[in-house]
Amino acid sequence: MIQHLVQEPLPRAEGLQHDQWRAIEDAYGRLASAVTADDRPLIVGSAKELAECVARVTLVAL
Repeated sequence: MIQHLVQEPLPRAEGLQHDQWRAIEDAYGRLASAVTADDRPLIVGSAKELAECVARVTLVAL
């Protein structure tokens, strides 16, 4: 099921700077790589990293 999620492109939120969006895309790419490798511990770690990245970008934007 998670394989379907990482096949979709992420929609970019309005107002994000290039560097902020790039950080989110990089974290999403690492999650997709972990899913492709079927490395479950890495999937969990990458998903956590993505959530933390989105949280950092959100806090900076406030």
